Amino acid sequence: MHKAIVSRFVSNVILSGLAILALSPAKAQAANGNMFWGFGPGIEVLSKDGTGTGFYIQGFLAHNFNSHAAIGGHAGYSNLGGVGIQAWDFGSFGQLTEPDSGLYGRFYLDGVNMRTSGGALAHGVNGTQTGLATGVGFGMLIPSVGSFHLVPELTYKVAFMQTAVNLVGMTFSAMWDF
Repeated sequence: MHKAIVSRFVSNVILSGLAILALSPAKAQAANGNMFWGFGPGIEVLSKDGTGTGFYIQGFLAHNFNSHAAIGGHAGYSNLGGVGIQAWDFGSFGQLTEPDSGLYGRFYLDGVNMRTSGGALAHGVNGTQTGLATGVGFGMLIPSVGSFHLVPELTYKVAFMQTAVNLVGMTFSAMWDF
């Protein structure tokens, strides 16, 4: 019963996020400065031998080569309380942006440190482990005031711990370009 409720909640949140992306105004634009930075909260879902959902927060800093391409770094923390796992992710991303609509895609190459409560093997994580994670993100830059943008993003990453662990995240960040 509990898993079905959590699964339904996560599905509704993801569908709501996609609806926000689809219904957002098309006048969004790429960041027009050389650099951009931002931060924001979200949720993250871990899927391996069951699922767990928790709070996620991230920050990022990047450089725009032009209105289409950027590279940057990011760090994030999630507390997947439903399965007793805490995770820190840190790494780099490449971003391709369609400047007129503000739609973008990211490729992530990360390190991730996960810790289980009690130090036991749980959901593919054995105690405290650090491993490689790779994935993709899709989002939209929604201009607000001046150099300020709202940035909803949906991500999927695979973390290679004791076994492969799937991480799905949805964030809603604030971003400034300078």
